[in-house]
Amino acid sequence: MNYQVNTILATILLAKKWFIHSKSVMTKKIKHIIWCQLEQLKTLPERTGKRFLNKWDADFLEFFARENDFEEKYRQLFRYFVTGLQIYSSRLKSRIYYPGLSSRHGAVLDGLEGFSRQLPLLSVWLASGRESRLLMLDGRRADVREIISKGIRNGVMSGHGFWGDAVRYCQRIVEAHDIAISAWLLRSQWDALLNPAETRSLVRWFERAAEKKCCDDNWHLFICVIDAVMITLGWGGNSKRLQNHFSRIKDFYLKCGWFTDGSNGKVDFYNAWGFHYSLFWLQKIMPDFESEFIHEAQKIFFSSYQYLITPSGAPLMGRSLIYRLAVSVPYLIAAHQGVASLGLAKRAFDTTWSYYVKYGALSRGRLTQGIFFDNPAILDNYSGPGSSFWGLRSFILALLFEPRTDFWMCPMESLPIEKGSYEINIPELGWIIKGDQGKQVVTIIKNEGLEPGDVHFKAYTLKHWLKEKITAQVERPTNWGVKYDLKVYSSSKDFQDAIFRNINKPGRPTIL
Repeated sequence: MNYQVNTILATILLAKKWFIHSKSVMTKKIKHIIWCQLEQLKTLPERTGKRFLNKWDADFLEFFARENDFEEKYRQLFRYFVTGLQIYSSRLKSRIYYPGLSSRHGAVLDGLEGFSRQLPLLSVWLASGRESRLLMLDGRRADVREIISKGIRNGVMSGHGFWGDAVRYCQRIVEAHDIAISAWLLRSQWDALLNPAETRSLVRWFERAAEKKCCDDNWHLFICVIDAVMITLGWGGNSKRLQNHFSRIKDFYLKCGWFTDGSNGKVDFYNAWGFHYSLFWLQKIMPDFESEFIHEAQKIFFSSYQYLITPSGAPLMGRSLIYRLAVSVPYLIAAHQGVASLGLAKRAFDTTWSYYVKYGALSRGRLTQGIFFDNPAILDNYSGPGSSFWGLRSFILALLFEPRTDFWMCPMESLPIEKGSYEINIPELGWIIKGDQGKQVVTIIKNEGLEPGDVHFKAYTLKHWLKEKITAQVERPTNWGVKYDLKVYSSSKDFQDAIFRNINKPGRPTIL
């Protein structure tokens, strides 16, 4: 009997040893499933189980569609996001667990992303002189300063709310970029937010993110911004590291204002909401750093980009289409720098927000995971429920204009497509941007590409959904060809509905 027991125990130990050290594909997959499930379980004690009511959605959307007071319209939009933030916030406030499909990073990092990507919005609200306490859509009051203070404090101090330290190629590097911008925005109020010990913990967290190896693409800018903030605020940082990462960014420059996303990367709207957004903040935080290059790149970029926006969206292409609310970022950057008029930036900002909100960009206190409604078939596997909040980057730059100033009070000016038709050639990209004033449609025509019928589109099915729920892993189709390989991309909603299969329309149930 003892011999049998010992044999069983020995077998179990050998199996355990094999499982830990095995490098087979199947074992790695099993390990990842277990890890994903454990990540889900970790978040259960943090979740409050509260829900965003359909009535609040309906009331807000009705208000947003009819409100004529421009500034009040966007004050209410801010309240909408704060209401959602408070509803889904974790018990310790350092993570926000929005409903929706998760990312490959796991539930814990998805929660951090929910917080970090809204933090600059909260921070610029305070930094621009707006009130800290405000009424939410559910009738309760929220204190913006308290939300920021609690979230950061519990995120950097040891305990259940701790964000965790970055490792190489870690999503925390990405999120540290937004948190660093927020710290810089709130620099004059910092002593009221964190005590010296908490600030030291935040600085250590930044340093651990900045010293790690990052992806060889737009990620270099994340470390540039983190270092710039630390240097400027006297929190340390590394000027040599900053310069090295920025030198790599310059390797991606195409001399027409546009960047490839990595040495062999594609060119897409990441230029608007990724590269040029971070470049704007880098120059704002450290005005003397590479100022000639940044200013010239942004000026040249806007000279062609301004022709992409219509009153009915843009000819979206590429990855991360869920960031579509940030397409007006270059207009706002140009307005802040005096390159474009405030009226033109205001028109681009308002039309894109009004258009995408009209067609389903907001639901349950969050930005949806698609172009219009939630669309899992085009949702990248690195995107989770909070990822869409990078779409707030246009709103953040709008709020950077102080209340009751010219941006909020000036009349809107017509977009280029509202003034006439045009054809803009960008030889470095192999693109022609064609605007049809009569149809109010803009089209990107590439030198090379496929017809829609020649690209296979893979739908997100109930089978995908079940696999994701059972394994807690991402099982979505990539549909890379539809995002990048077509010869033509149009701003027309009919075109985008057709190629991206925007299936979750009103009256049809969503599977999120």
